[in-house]
Amino acid sequence: MLTFGRSCYTAPSVPIFGGGGNNDMLGAVRLLWGTSTVRGFPVLAEIHLECTPTTVWLTGTKAGSTTRYGRAQFVDLRRDLVVVPRDQAACRRDATAQLPYAPVNERND
Repeated sequence: MLTFGRSCYTAPSVPIFGGGGNNDMLGAVRLLWGTSTVRGFPVLAEIHLECTPTTVWLTGTKAGSTTRYGRAQFVDLRRDLVVVPRDQAACRRDATAQLPYAPVNERND
């Protein structure tokens, strides 16, 4: 699960799912689903999404984020939308459709 569209901090140095260096979202997703076989990572401005011929992965994460196509989920938290890329072309298209995170893109619900 790769999430888009939310900040990683509520204020400077106050993390909420801080990303690659913290991997707190990884633990939260495993706790929620009750299994260590699922992984979750926020896609943030400083973390880059890579679409390879067979997998998708994030740079800057301590835990392994590499996932085969058909298993990775792109979760757009702004639009409440989930897409599952099936190949490299779909990965690139779906990743490009996501706005990079910035506070101006976040809605106040």
